[in-house]
Amino acid sequence: MTTSEQYWDEGNQLLIYDQAGSHKTIMISNAISDLDATKIVIPGGCTKYLQPLDALVIANFKSKTTDFRIKFQTEQIERRSKRTGNLKALDRQQLINIASKAWDAVSPQLVRKSFELTGSYGVNHPKIFSHQVNMKKLII
Repeated sequence: MTTSEQYWDEGNQLLIYDQAGSHKTIMISNAISDLDATKIVIPGGCTKYLQPLDALVIANFKSKTTDFRIKFQTEQIERRSKRTGNLKALDRQQLINIASKAWDAVSPQLVRKSFELTGSYGVNHPKIFSHQVNMKKLII
C-alpha cells in the first residue's frame, strides 16, 4: 500500500493550493479554515510539480488555444485578401468557440497522466489508482 492510499484509507484529507490572489480573499480563507483537512500552500514556482492540472493539462490547453486562434486568424486573412477591408479583432463568441474547441482537444488520458506525474489523486482515487507512482518521473 502506498503512502497516498494509506492516508486516504485513514479518512484523512489533504488540500493543496497555490498562492493565487483569489485564494487570499476573506471568503476563500474562511472556507478553507472550515475544512477538516490538512492544508498545504505550495511555494511559488512549484505548482507544476504539485498541482495535477498545471503539470500537463493547462499548458496543453493554452497551446491548443493558440494554435486554433492562429488557424482562425490565418483563415480570416485569406478570406480578407479576396476583398478589401481591415481585419477585425476576434469577438467574444469567436474566442469562446476557440477555447471550447481547445478544451475538447484535451484528452482524458492527458488529464490522467497529469495526476500520475504529480502523485495527486482526487476523491475518486481508487478509480485512477492503477499503478505505483514512479518518483523518478516527478523530477523534471
